[in-house]
Amino acid sequence: MFTLDSRSKQALYQQIMDQIVLLVSTGVLDIGDQLPSIRELASSLGINPNTVARAYTELEQKGIINTVPKVGAFVADISLTKEIKEEAKTALADLFTQYLMLGLTEDEIRSLVEEALANVENKELK
Repeated sequence: MFTLDSRSKQALYQQIMDQIVLLVSTGVLDIGDQLPSIRELASSLGINPNTVARAYTELEQKGIINTVPKVGAFVADISLTKEIKEEAKTALADLFTQYLMLGLTEDEIRSLVEEALANVENKELK
């Protein structure tokens, strides 16, 4: 569900935050859905748990997730504000700009986005 780009100038914790905001704003993650534990996500991404903890802490400060000690992190009961959607648009625009600069066409990017969303949906169903 989560991927990191080690070549990106964007910090790893910010990439995690952006992906969670995107998943929430697109409805892939719903209110009350549990996120992977800090250790589980860090292990699957091959990064330091402190990086995931920082992302979760900042998301909690923004009101996007709630963390319950020894239970886990959950998508908060929020209505997706215009600010969250704008953050998602900005993150996607930056990402798409990078791939356009690498030579992909708009149609290729659209196809990749549709394929990635289909993969997310298929993983959720399993």
